[in-house]
This record gives sequence, structure tokens and C-alpha cells, in this order.
Amino acid sequence: MTFVTDMLSRIEDIAEFLHRIMFFDEACSRLSGIANRLNVRLWRSEKPHDYHELQRGSTKVEVWCGRPRHCAFLFY
Repeated sequence: MTFVTDMLSRIEDIAEFLHRIMFFDEACSRLSGIANRLNVRLWRSEKPHDYHELQRGSTKVEVWCGRPRHCAFLFY
């Protein structure tokens, strides 16, 4: 609750506060097509009885994207 109160106070007091925030995200994907299980959630109504083989050492690509006020940055 303290964080929310502090952020609301800053938004009210500093006119350009929201324009100074940079939103960003990153993702890592394997070129073999296997999804990163840490970043993907599969919701099912029944208990799964299957298993997934792990593939180690395959080539992967990591993408990072940041979004400041006037433009976007994309790194891979």
C-alpha cells in the first residue's frame, strides 16, 4: 500500500512523472520451437499426466524491448 500511495503522490505532484517511466519486457525462445516453460503457463481443468522432454544446448534468441515516451528500443 505504501508503494501505491507514493506513486499516486508523485503522479499528482510532478507533471512529467509518467513520461519519465520506461516500460520494458524480455523473452527468450529456442529456435527449435520449444517454448520456455518458465515463461509459459498452461491452465487445465484436469491433472496432466503427460511429460515434456527437455532439450539442452539448442540455439536460442533473447529479445529485449524498452518503450520510453517517444520511441521504442529493440535488442536481440
